[in-house]
Amino acid sequence: MIFGATYEELLINLRQYKKKYYLNRLVRGSLISIGLISSIFLVLALSEHFGRFNSFVRLAFLIFLLGSVAYTLSSWVLIPIIKLFQLDKALSNEEAAKQIGSLFPEIKDKLVNTLQLQAQPDTQTNALILASIQQKSNELNTFEFAGGIKLSENRKYARFVLPPIFLIIILLFIIPGLLTESANRIIKYNNQFLVPAPFQFNLLNKKLSAYKNQDLEINLELAGNEIPDQCYIIVRKQRYKLKHQGDGKFSYEFKNVQRIENFSFEAAGFLSQQYELEVDVKPDIRGVDMILQYPAYIHKESESIKNGGNLSIPEGTTITWNIETVYAESLELSFKKDKNIPIKGSKDGSRFSFKKTILQDDQYSLQLNATKSATVDPIQYSLTVIKDQYPLIRVEEFRDSTLMEEITFGGSLSDDYGIKKLQLQYSIKSKDKNIVKKGLKPVGIESNKSNQTFYFTWHLDSIKIESGQELEYYLEVFDNDGINGSKSTKSAVFTWKIPTEEELNQELKSASSSASNQFQDVAKQAQQLQKEMQQLEERLKTKKQLTWQDKKAMEDMVKKNQALEKELEQLKENFKKLQEKQNKFDPASQALAEKMKQLEKLMNELLDEETKKMMAEMEKLLKENANKEELDKALKNLTDKDKFLEKEIERNLEIFKQMQFDRALENNIQKLDELAKKQEDLAEKTLDQKAPKDALQKEQEQLNKEFDKLQEEMKNLEELNKELEDKKPLEDLKQEGEEIDQDMEKSSDELQNNQSKKAGASQKSAADKMKKLSSKMQEMQQEMQEAEATENMKNLRQILDNLLHVSFDEEALMNEFKKVRQSDPRYISLGQQQLKLKDDSKVIKDSLYALAKRVPQIEAFVTKEVVAMNQYMDAAVQHIKERRPDLAAADQQYAMTSMNNLALMLDEVLKQMQQQMAASQPKMSGAQCNKPKPGSSGKPKSGKMGDMQKQLSERIEQLKKNGGSGKGYSEELAKLAAEQERIRKGLQEMENLMKEQGGKPGNDLKKLNEMMEQTERDLVNKNITNETIMRQREIQTRLLEAEKSIREREWDNTRESKAGVQKPNTVPPSLEKYLKTKEKQLELIKTIPPSYTPYYKEEIDEYFKVLE
Repeated sequence: MIFGATYEELLINLRQYKKKYYLNRLVRGSLISIGLISSIFLVLALSEHFGRFNSFVRLAFLIFLLGSVAYTLSSWVLIPIIKLFQLDKALSNEEAAKQIGSLFPEIKDKLVNTLQLQAQPDTQTNALILASIQQKSNELNTFEFAGGIKLSENRKYARFVLPPIFLIIILLFIIPGLLTESANRIIKYNNQFLVPAPFQFNLLNKKLSAYKNQDLEINLELAGNEIPDQCYIIVRKQRYKLKHQGDGKFSYEFKNVQRIENFSFEAAGFLSQQYELEVDVKPDIRGVDMILQYPAYIHKESESIKNGGNLSIPEGTTITWNIETVYAESLELSFKKDKNIPIKGSKDGSRFSFKKTILQDDQYSLQLNATKSATVDPIQYSLTVIKDQYPLIRVEEFRDSTLMEEITFGGSLSDDYGIKKLQLQYSIKSKDKNIVKKGLKPVGIESNKSNQTFYFTWHLDSIKIESGQELEYYLEVFDNDGINGSKSTKSAVFTWKIPTEEELNQELKSASSSASNQFQDVAKQAQQLQKEMQQLEERLKTKKQLTWQDKKAMEDMVKKNQALEKELEQLKENFKKLQEKQNKFDPASQALAEKMKQLEKLMNELLDEETKKMMAEMEKLLKENANKEELDKALKNLTDKDKFLEKEIERNLEIFKQMQFDRALENNIQKLDELAKKQEDLAEKTLDQKAPKDALQKEQEQLNKEFDKLQEEMKNLEELNKELEDKKPLEDLKQEGEEIDQDMEKSSDELQNNQSKKAGASQKSAADKMKKLSSKMQEMQQEMQEAEATENMKNLRQILDNLLHVSFDEEALMNEFKKVRQSDPRYISLGQQQLKLKDDSKVIKDSLYALAKRVPQIEAFVTKEVVAMNQYMDAAVQHIKERRPDLAAADQQYAMTSMNNLALMLDEVLKQMQQQMAASQPKMSGAQCNKPKPGSSGKPKSGKMGDMQKQLSERIEQLKKNGGSGKGYSEELAKLAAEQERIRKGLQEMENLMKEQGGKPGNDLKKLNEMMEQTERDLVNKNITNETIMRQREIQTRLLEAEKSIREREWDNTRESKAGVQKPNTVPPSLEKYLKTKEKQLELIKTIPPSYTPYYKEEIDEYFKVLE
């Protein structure tokens, strides 16, 4: 449709009207909306400020405010804006025309009519209508429709907008919080907005979070002018009082936090804001498994420790940590000594593993890291390393100061993990302290054992130390430290100076003098004891009952006997040591050595088992309050025994003095020979004139000193002779000594004057005179020995003859007593004869005692038999006086038996003396130290005893068949008894030899001895019966079997390789404990099962140490 330009302009004009129309509505709506919204906001804000409504009311306010805003804006602002951009749809042309008609009276309905006319269907075809429209358009275009709307008319709405706006602005400047806080509370209707308190709630916790299952302490501070004394926390609508810390500070602890907690504080009726406690899942360690792999050298199996941390472990232990975690992303293990640098490990799921060898004390930490939460504090642990300690050694030594052949060590070793080795370090120094030899000797111990004792003997012959040198030694023990290497500990250093030859001689003299003094002291003690015993015995004879004092006196006698016994034991021990020392460092001649051996045998027989039994019997009777007769008898027996003991001690003392004299004489002769040889050698050097004069002079002066000492020894020899009861006929050798001394002094002067030839001659003269003096002393010694032996044999024959006469007289007297009665006058005369025989027996006793002091071959049982003989003779005299012939006859028979036994014993001694004298005859003119020929002792050899016993048995059987009586018969029986005794003694020697070689003789030899003794008694008592014959046949059979057994044993011994025979060691009391402990440990090793762990083995070791 095409219209004219005028109509188009009309439409444009109309469109502009509609645009302004909606613009006017937008302006008016905006003003109304601003005013209305501001007023509603102001009303609601002021209402909230003063009312402080709850969340529900604030929500209603917010909804009302938002609804008002939405409604107002949509109705008054949004709709005009929409219609402003959609003019054709929002307002039709006709409606706009009507509004324009109402705005412009001139127009009225013209514009509406024009629009309607134009809307007619036939407008396009009707020119009139078109013209009319054109005319009306021109007319209407004269008006500007938009001018009908006045935007300024909206100013009237400003009175509704400005007051609330101004009021809001004023309040924002004056009291900003009044509107802002109220608006904030309305907007945040769901939040809690508290009434402002006159103080502030300041939460001091920087972080409100805790790990699950942990505790958290809340710290609150109230700040302000007025601070209340009490404060509460509200948790889950529950009110709890906070702990007042002072200075406005309070605290509260959440225990075992499990979930998120909302809480607030209340104080003086005022509430704080709400707080939220967050709960985090903490990474944690579920379990720790520590595997300890100990160093191999401590022999301890690896072990696992569950949930371990702090540990004390041996140095070098390798630890493997297997750590099970929860909620952990990573785990770091670091050591303080490594500057807390984490070590490498491995991860398998939630399991972490680490491994490290520990060599020193350290601290380590475990650092757990989580994925979301912060890192937790590290867990700290410490490791204490037990260092391998140095081994300990405790040692005691016992030196063989007698023979200086060995040193015995005993001690204990200990280490925390085990001993590796023990060794003896030694060095030998010369007289000038220079080391001439060094060495070490391994000591056998049980390796790798922690606690043990050791005991061993070091034989000095292996190091060949010489006299005058000094031995320095110590023990060094090494442990089995497998980490740092073996550590060692040394014992104290021991020093032993081996005496020089001169010092040894001085020691021997001192020991000999000490033994002599001890001998004399013991002899005096025995003499005093015998005197007191006799006095006590005499005093008790007059009493019928024993008082308490009497029994106490008897007890004292027993104690004194026991004390004497200890003194004798000590004397025997010292004598034995002296003899061993003399045999090694000052060996005597064969003859003197035999005498010393016999003296030692006598010493060993001083205290026999019989004496000990007597003392024990006496003690027993005193404790049992036995009757007087039993105590008197026991006291008498002990007194008689002490009397015999006193005599034997005196005898041994005298023999010992003789031995010391003989040894001193031998030593002087030997030293004189040695000195003569030295002087002769020096004379040759002097005459040769090659050696320096000073050296020759010095050597001569040394020989002068040695000869001076020898002269002192000569004087000491004279002093020893004076102490003897039977003094030796020593010749005066003073002149010879002076001549030698003059020659030696002369040679010294001549050497000083450079007169070598004269000095050599003087030295040769001195040497020759020394040899002559030595020969003279040897001749004197031989003459004394020969004269003494001759006199001793003469005295012994005389004693033997007297003994046989008394024996025959006693036998005849005994037969005469059988023929008379008590009323017969001859009874008294026979009693007088018995008294005379008693006196004769005492003469024999005194003579035998005197001889026994010179002849050590007379054994102790010989003098014991003399005592028995005299006791029986005394008893026979007493019973005859009491007219008791039956008891007297028994005593006579016993006395005769003792006489016959004595005769046999003394005859054997006489034969030995004759054999020794015969053996010594060839060497009277030769060397004095030659050994006697084998077999010269007079004892039958083991191979011939069977034949001798067979011949003896045949002779006894023949004598029984033939019968006989008288003196010839008695002499034959005595010879047979002596022969049997000789065989028995040969058997005893064989038994002793077997014991010395470590064998066990057995009961067969003991039984043979007893059977032979019974045969001897039968022969002495002239009582040969069929039982005697049968016994002899049994003796013969048993002896042949014994000899066969001995030959077989000897054959076996010859086939074995013989090791060096070593003297059995006497264990010192101080070291005996180590030997016993060592034996216990050896037994312990056998009894501990191999399956026992080292810990239990060490515990058992400690147990045995406690038992020591």
